[in-house]
Amino acid sequence: VGMLSAIPKTPLHERLRAAGRLDEAEDPRYGTNVLPLLMSRDELSDGYVRLMADLYESSAYFGRVDDLYLNARVKIDGAWQAYASAHPWIRARRNAVLWLQSLALFARLLIKIPEPALRRIYRRRFLAFLRARPEPQVLRVYALKCAIHWHMHVFVRTLESRAGPLVNSY
Repeated sequence: VGMLSAIPKTPLHERLRAAGRLDEAEDPRYGTNVLPLLMSRDELSDGYVRLMADLYESSAYFGRVDDLYLNARVKIDGAWQAYASAHPWIRARRNAVLWLQSLALFARLLIKIPEPALRRIYRRRFLAFLRARPEPQVLRVYALKCAIHWHMHVFVRTLESRAGPLVNSY
């Protein structure tokens, strides 16, 4: 998710410049160089921060991830799985590496994340996912999704603090 930004030398950039709706600053304070219509720049940036906070609230984020990987049961590495079915030793070695990567990444998250509430959420979600879908290639993706959530959690808290200019996540 990101706010619209007009890239120089594009038709949009030229249209907005001609309409007087372009912030010419090199690093716009509001996170976009587009001057909105029918709302203030503060309203636009406040709405953007609220949207990011809502999207990356842990139950909303993991609800979407679980819908994709648990409910829809998206397949990971389909071509590899077909190849591996005829090569059991290669499959066993790769699965061992994937298990190790998944567990190492997850352990690192639990060690490094300072917030006990988030560690509890990740632990509960990861273990529930492991019980529901104990496939090493999918588990690694889920561990990565936990790491992505952590980074987005930090990003959203930074946006909410308004410690500096608004950063657009485009």
